[in-house]
Amino acid sequence: MRSLTVLAASLLAQVSKATVEWKCLDKSFNFESPVAVDENGDIQCWSNSGYDCYAAPGGGGCASTIAMGAPMKKMVCGCDIMSKFGNPGYDQGPNSVCNFAQAPLNAHPPTPNCPTKAPAKATCDFEHNDVITIQSHIAGTYLIRDPAGKLVGDQFQPIFHPSYGFQPPPTEWTVVDVGNGRFAFKSDLGTFLSKDSARTNAFLVGGTDATSLNVQFRCQPLAGDLFALLTTTDHVLSRVDLYTDTLVTTDTVDVTNVLAQFKATIVQKNPCNFKDGDSFAMQGDTGKFVGAYAGYINDPKVAWDAVLYPEAGGGAPRWTVENVPNSDRKLAFKNENGAYLGRCTDCAGGATSPHEAFAMSVEDVHKSPQVQWTCEPAGVGGQIALKSDVNLYLSRCVGCVPLKAGKTADALVLKETYWRNWLRTAQFSLVREFVPVWKCLEDADATLGPWANSPMSLDANGDVQCWSNNGRECYVPPEGCKATITSGAKPLSKMVCGCDILSKFGNTGYDQGPRSFCNFAQKALNASPPNLPCTPPSAVCTFKDGDVVGLQADTGEFVGRCNGCLRKPRTTWDVILLGPLSYSTKWTVRNIPHTGRITL
Repeated sequence: MRSLTVLAASLLAQVSKATVEWKCLDKSFNFESPVAVDENGDIQCWSNSGYDCYAAPGGGGCASTIAMGAPMKKMVCGCDIMSKFGNPGYDQGPNSVCNFAQAPLNAHPPTPNCPTKAPAKATCDFEHNDVITIQSHIAGTYLIRDPAGKLVGDQFQPIFHPSYGFQPPPTEWTVVDVGNGRFAFKSDLGTFLSKDSARTNAFLVGGTDATSLNVQFRCQPLAGDLFALLTTTDHVLSRVDLYTDTLVTTDTVDVTNVLAQFKATIVQKNPCNFKDGDSFAMQGDTGKFVGAYAGYINDPKVAWDAVLYPEAGGGAPRWTVENVPNSDRKLAFKNENGAYLGRCTDCAGGATSPHEAFAMSVEDVHKSPQVQWTCEPAGVGGQIALKSDVNLYLSRCVGCVPLKAGKTADALVLKETYWRNWLRTAQFSLVREFVPVWKCLEDADATLGPWANSPMSLDANGDVQCWSNNGRECYVPPEGCKATITSGAKPLSKMVCGCDILSKFGNTGYDQGPRSFCNFAQKALNASPPNLPCTPPSAVCTFKDGDVVGLQADTGEFVGRCNGCLRKPRTTWDVILLGPLSYSTKWTVRNIPHTGRITL
């Protein structure tokens, strides 16, 4: 199929746009993540989360990562990192990848000129589960849980630190609204900023009980964007002086002292603030989605297994939120089959964890604590964590639950006591837009030939699509269909049956018989594509006299004139497909009046 695409001259430059070239740094850098220079000249590292650099585990991590195809998220020094961490990365010293990767990549990043979009400021306008930083008014330092200042047991010393830094967790506090106008401030470890009952006028970070009066504060607004924090005994949180890093309470209420005046920045609004009927997919740390399907777990006592990475033909499984009334902000999550995500104890034979996740039917959500969840913010990327009625968090676990032969999904269990673990197995991203789930189809009769090795899925409208990197043919990956899907890569272009293919080839794909991948995959995926009227791509063919265009074929070559290129030509100039754009492949448009036709 050698259909021609007409490209306006203003778009021709995009054809030769360079792709990103990922490279591995020398072992002396001790940095396994691939790095590259983006189109603006900024340094970027490979990222699957958008918040840290990624390298495949095991030996040869960098090369193995590049073989995946493309990163899932963007992590670019300059304005991208500035929007996430408050600094562009280039000002973080020689240990920042933004700096040490410049020389080996021969890069010359531009001076960042980032939009001045400041994070939302707050005085005492906190909401439950907002994530904030607390900054001292006079010295510009941040309240942190001192990682090196461990006291007794799991208690830490709170201090003011002079740098927000590239890794924000110890600096960020999750607001817990405990009622009666009081707040508690939860650290990255899940423990609270608290009065120290053993030391007079001292504070610590420890304890997990938000009902304890020691962890509760009243926020008092002051002039401008300043505020003070008062304990339940009306003592004021303050610094000792301008130079030391410890905290004490004063003997008297004196919020006029600059040592007791603070600023807050809302780093992240509460991602758990759901309304009834909100719908989304939940994506785990490996890029797979939370779904409920029968036939994955080896010996289940409940019909629907809750697993990550369901091998379905449609989009990522979606969950609809129900707020449980009079339950202290409990939530329930219902799937398209009407089953609720829930905890089931000893329901999977051979499981190493007593509590497994299933999707189950219940008569009354209000009276079923096993399907009620507490949502907590989990990470700077807007992720959430779900705490069950037994105070354990939903998390993926490889090998914790025996699966049936041939099944490769990750089981979901309840075993983590806090969502912040180094593998991030208890953190889930909310994906509100449609996400296709790609599948490898079985072509037993060799109907499609090599095209059957291209991943297939349904798009948001229910149309069949194949994996494509050029938008004009299905891509057959040399590494195999399943390896392409599990790599985390994404197709580079769109190849969707129906209106998309009609605009490119003059047919919808569904009208091309059984050898069309549209019909083959429609049957295999049990799809019901919509019968939508397609809008002709008239705007593409709207030219003015004098427009200069190129005609690009599906091979990437351009229609051009050539003298003596054919063996026995009947005219002086032959018209053939040539290589890159040049003087001989550009055509000037003349419109023929009243006919809708043009000459070139």
